[in-house]
Amino acid sequence: MKQIFLFIILFISGLMLLAQAPEKINYQAVARDLAGNPLVSQTLVVKFEIRQGSSSGSVIYAETHTGITTNQFGLFTTEIGGVLNPDLGIFSSIQWGGFPHHLVVYVNGNLMGNSQLLSVPYALHAKTATSGSTSYWSQSGNTIYNNNFFGAGNVSIGTPLSFGKLTVASPAADSLIASFIGSNPTVSAITISNTSPTGAAGVTFLSGTNITSYVAYSPSTKTLSLVNDVADGHIYINSDSTIVNQTKVIANQADIIANQAQNAIYNNTDTIYNYAPSGAVVHVNQGLFLTDSLYVLGNNFLNPNWILANNGLGQAKWTNPSSLGLGGSLWQSNTPNIYFNTGNVGIGTTNPTAKLDIFYNGVNNQGININYTSTNSSGANSGIFSLAQNTNGGNVFGGYFQVMNSSGSITSTGVKAFNTAQSLINTGVEASATGTGSNNTNYGIFSSAFGGAINEAGHFGAGTPGDGKVYIQDELGIGVAPSTGVKLDVNGDFKLGTQGNINKKYLTGGYISNITLNPNFATPITFTVFGAASSDNIIATLNTNISGGVFISSASVTGSGQVTVYVFNLGPAAITVSNLTLSYIVFK
Repeated sequence: MKQIFLFIILFISGLMLLAQAPEKINYQAVARDLAGNPLVSQTLVVKFEIRQGSSSGSVIYAETHTGITTNQFGLFTTEIGGVLNPDLGIFSSIQWGGFPHHLVVYVNGNLMGNSQLLSVPYALHAKTATSGSTSYWSQSGNTIYNNNFFGAGNVSIGTPLSFGKLTVASPAADSLIASFIGSNPTVSAITISNTSPTGAAGVTFLSGTNITSYVAYSPSTKTLSLVNDVADGHIYINSDSTIVNQTKVIANQADIIANQAQNAIYNNTDTIYNYAPSGAVVHVNQGLFLTDSLYVLGNNFLNPNWILANNGLGQAKWTNPSSLGLGGSLWQSNTPNIYFNTGNVGIGTTNPTAKLDIFYNGVNNQGININYTSTNSSGANSGIFSLAQNTNGGNVFGGYFQVMNSSGSITSTGVKAFNTAQSLINTGVEASATGTGSNNTNYGIFSSAFGGAINEAGHFGAGTPGDGKVYIQDELGIGVAPSTGVKLDVNGDFKLGTQGNINKKYLTGGYISNITLNPNFATPITFTVFGAASSDNIIATLNTNISGGVFISSASVTGSGQVTVYVFNLGPAAITVSNLTLSYIVFK
């Protein structure tokens, strides 16, 4: 099959005829390829668009025909306006008389051509034109009027349906249904009247066919009513400047009255009644203006927490209380406690970065002062209690203290504790670590010092010499994790006392398993001590209690990094020791 290109040559036979019922336009054309050959016995998809104003104007109607077949001459015939479900618009609603219209044709998705619709389609418009004695309109002077059924009929524009003497309908795309334009320099108005002196006149508003609201005047009760009958409905009056009520009585019988004018509400009347069926209505005036310093707690349906406040010019205005400096609090009450859960609290700072952020820059000695007195005779009484938890494996600090001082102070202390109680046991600082994890390492106190001329991770002293004692109940390791069963385990140089200015080098120990001590013989035991030299001295101590005259006869450094201890057995028989433990000091 030869492909139909964008520039298919179209021959219009001119047979665009008005169908009498229903409204349609006959369309006939010959489809040819670029060489001028007719497209014989082929199936086409033809789309018609009717554009208003020009060939590039707005599409007001569109329909698509599928399965159109050309004959042996390439001719095909169809009807425009006959499809049940058009792509856009309603064919019978096209206003042929208002604008020129163009027909744009697509075949198999390609533009086939366009042409202006001339006289024939406008026969559709002729059915609405008046002619001769069949007209329902008459003229009297400069006035025309409808005489349909001697005045008993109705007039409809845009729809065959009628809901009253005049019905105007608009397609869904129109937002403006009708316009009334006056040129009187004083006033232009629309008048709705009732010739009966006792009958009401007004305007009703419909949702579908149901009356939902209306504006009406009743002469019998001398009442103008503005009514919204929709359940939970609203009436909204918005003014950019002023709403003026000039009447003798204003009766508000609503559950809630919300006045939201941005400038002013003026009540210029003899009497205003504010009636509360229960409770009191209180007005307070303490200023120079009519409503100066008058703050009325109100209910604004758009901003329920706003209040009615004086703007300083004698005018009341719905205002956010936080902008008035009235002390409106973000704290909430849970009697007898108060709380704030939605952000951070800053003291001395407008940009807090923690739940409680305190900043102070002044001459006082204390940023926080807590004076706590408890009469509780049981449990733990704490001036400060801190609990930190982390379930994601990060670092956790119950308390984190940092001192930054660039003024050259003599002493700066991150945490300083005093205990002047008269208790049986008084503790300045007490710390414990009780983690139970299988891979935990617990530090009761972990400290470090660096960056200074003298760095001491721990410093213990007392006001009176001899009072600053340090008591260690279990093992102590210096430079190495403490060994079980060894009270003091040192790795590296250390100094004991000042006698003879002897700088001790190593204090360590060792053990040997399943050793046999022969009778009346000094059994040598050799250990490796890194850094020991042959010129070093050694003092060894036997830690295992063995009966029968077993002792250390001598010890020496027998080579670089090697220590030999001689254990002498005075007994008459050999002794086998399963675990022989001793300690020794290597020094210069």
